[in-house]
Amino acid sequence: MLIEGAFLKLPELMLSSHSYSGNVEAMVVHYLSTGLQMELNSRSVPFPYNHITVEMPYPKQNKTGTVLRADLLFEAKGTVPSISRLEQYGYREMQWLEAKSYFSKGKSRSSKTQNVGRLVKDIMRLCLLPEEYQGSIRQNGRYVLLVFDSEPSNYLAFSGRDWLPKIFEERTPKINIDLNSEKLSLISSIIKQRSLSAELNLTLSVTHFKPSSDMPSPVYWGYLIRIDKFSISLNGKMIQSNGDTHERWSKDKIMALEEVRSEFLMLLKADEGDVITS
Repeated sequence: MLIEGAFLKLPELMLSSHSYSGNVEAMVVHYLSTGLQMELNSRSVPFPYNHITVEMPYPKQNKTGTVLRADLLFEAKGTVPSISRLEQYGYREMQWLEAKSYFSKGKSRSSKTQNVGRLVKDIMRLCLLPEEYQGSIRQNGRYVLLVFDSEPSNYLAFSGRDWLPKIFEERTPKINIDLNSEKLSLISSIIKQRSLSAELNLTLSVTHFKPSSDMPSPVYWGYLIRIDKFSISLNGKMIQSNGDTHERWSKDKIMALEEVRSEFLMLLKADEGDVITS
């Protein structure tokens, strides 16, 4: 798929410069956008930049208060032949992406546990905030992009989390994230409340690149995680998406998504201001 092809161009694009300062996450998203334009140019897609939006607001939000944005939205409609069988390979018309970068030069003061919490928060945003339509198959692709300048274990707290190494070791992992037993430092990276009753079950497809040696530096480790299937329970509410090509969104299922989505946004609202949408 196009976004996977763009991802595999990142080592070449990122190694073209040895000096990064400021917002390295924005830089990674910029290079991915450049890779996407290269993919589209190779297919002679007219006006390729019209298909790519950075800092795209998630739908159905109030115009006032904090606006939640995805790092990138790739609107794939019109870029490849309209072949329904492509959906069996993960193709979706709307491809949402959240990015996280972990560089020593731009290293934040967050702990490894807090970094994991922010990753889980991005996964929840991707699952819950894109809009699905009644009677349609799932139109949204959901991606997490992770880029490191050293081994992921230098930035993420693996200990006690069996699900986390699977992202970096398996290509199609099935993972369970039980937030009910997590540390407060991780929960506070998702919401500032002291307790959160939530569990995520995910089936992923992972594309990666990594160097054969860490010298000479800088070199990069990259992981593109596509969320193929998910179920999320949050404070007694639950939504499940199998991601199958024949799965259509019923009225009841959309209502369930809206219930979990509203609960999630209400928690974020308490932290970040008025972001409630529906």
